[in-house]
Amino acid sequence: SFFLVDLLVKLATLAGVQLEGVDALFLVLAEGPGYCPAAAPAVSSPMDTVYRHGKGCRADSVFSGSRTAWLPGNGDGSFSKPNTVTTAQLATTRAIAVGDVNQDGLPDLFIGNWYEKYFSGYEAFANDLLLQYHDECQIPQFARWSIPDENRNTSFDKDLGGRPTYGVAMPILEDGLPMLLEMNYGRRWNRLYRLNIRGPLRNPPGYDLPPPPALQDNRARAEDLTRQLQGDNIAIQTHVDGDDIRHGKHPVWPTQHAEDRPRSKRPDEPPFRANGNTFDSAIGDIDNDGDFDLFLSTIIHSWAGDSSDRSRFLVNQLKETGKLDFISPDHLNVDRIPELPPEGEPLQPVHTQYNQGDIYTELADLNNDGRLDLILCSSDYPDPPPHDERLRLYFQQSDGQFLDVTRQLGVDHIGAGMPSLGDIDGDGDLDLLIGQSFNRLPAEQKIAAALKTGVIQSTDEEDNKPLPSIRLFKNESGDNSASLILHLTGDPAQGVTRDAYGTIVRVTADLDGDPSTPPVTQIRQVLGPYGHSGKQHMISVHFGLGNASKAELVEILWPGPDSKPTTFQSLSSGRHQIHQSFNN
Repeated sequence: SFFLVDLLVKLATLAGVQLEGVDALFLVLAEGPGYCPAAAPAVSSPMDTVYRHGKGCRADSVFSGSRTAWLPGNGDGSFSKPNTVTTAQLATTRAIAVGDVNQDGLPDLFIGNWYEKYFSGYEAFANDLLLQYHDECQIPQFARWSIPDENRNTSFDKDLGGRPTYGVAMPILEDGLPMLLEMNYGRRWNRLYRLNIRGPLRNPPGYDLPPPPALQDNRARAEDLTRQLQGDNIAIQTHVDGDDIRHGKHPVWPTQHAEDRPRSKRPDEPPFRANGNTFDSAIGDIDNDGDFDLFLSTIIHSWAGDSSDRSRFLVNQLKETGKLDFISPDHLNVDRIPELPPEGEPLQPVHTQYNQGDIYTELADLNNDGRLDLILCSSDYPDPPPHDERLRLYFQQSDGQFLDVTRQLGVDHIGAGMPSLGDIDGDGDLDLLIGQSFNRLPAEQKIAAALKTGVIQSTDEEDNKPLPSIRLFKNESGDNSASLILHLTGDPAQGVTRDAYGTIVRVTADLDGDPSTPPVTQIRQVLGPYGHSGKQHMISVHFGLGNASKAELVEILWPGPDSKPTTFQSLSSGRHQIHQSFNN
């Protein structure tokens, strides 16, 4: 079960991370004036390091109020003045992910941008991959790596160039560097870039190559950094771009109902506009087979029919076939699409006016049974029950299917917004902080939702305004099972960020407590902020241990080709803080 704890929280679109030598808050802004806090609470990164400019050095940019910026942490939960990331485009920015794509020990930024002009064409800004380096004063700077094909004009066949991006991520899906995952809107294809480091120059026979030039200035450092990285879009061959339906044809009934709902009368779309409105992703090994799977959350509308992609699991086939590829098995379907009536019976409004506003998602073991569960946050549309847009929780069953247990757990939250997971009360299971959106809801639904959250106590007082709220759900579902929570600290001297982004952890345990059955190995990876709007969780890895009281084996695979793994035998359940520099 989940117990509700009411909170009063001011909202801001921020991401708290650790730069090397800097605890930083990233302020990601779209067009228009921004909110620049003089002091703001820490999100989930410990503020134990104070960043100070070196003698004679200064930040070389001024915050304009309409650009992406980073705010150095002061070590006490407050932040210094913003520094503009001058290499980020002046664009309609909508998402951010933080990770270490080149595994040099410095956190990098992947920023998702949107349409150039909404409702006025298909053109969109390219996204920004910003690689961190330190200048001569050891101040963090960012070099922009060009996304492949970003300068191509928007076409109507392969859809090259920028696409409106609502979510970005830097997951590890196979051996090698993290990848770049774009989740695109406007029923456009998603993208997945496989990255690699360019090999060293080969010396032609008979020639002696001169030593590489010293990097004397920031421009040289930036150019050298971006030159080393290569990437290719592999979304098509891995089936991450969209489902197999590419015809773009809409159902017949929108035309028939066009007098009542004129907007539903739309022409059929070309293939590049017959895909998903993908907002978010969740990354985890749902079948405990040793590779990482995905869940993509999308918005669909009834008038689009099957030409619009649905929210779906993408199950990685790497372990089964040796090749990175994803499939979406039917038994993992979590759609709430109303079934059509028998042939010959008329369509009802529920069949012609539904939406499915799946905007945020996450995977986590909520009941500590060793199987990942699904969190699905839907909002922004006033659909009636049972298709209303709300927070839904799905527990994975022993057969691998996902069962909706929302009402069974007593969870009732309309217009679910950004989720954030962490063990708030230290009892070993993951609690859930959840946002809320009243976008497009009529007044009566807003009032009903605000009454449930306690924002208003009655409808009698004139000053009562039904506003969205943030709610904390304390998790009691895993109280009868043990868990293992590992807080990892990487060593930048070994090429690993202090928050250990990209680290993979394997935990082997006897989940059912039966020595006659084989133990189960679970895997997790350390992810920074990612997805839609840069959602962020407790920066640690959590494993449910079921009936086990300890992990038989823990393997920590730090990122980088030269990093040595850290291993533990017979590690007891509970919390452990592990530093790479201590090595076991």
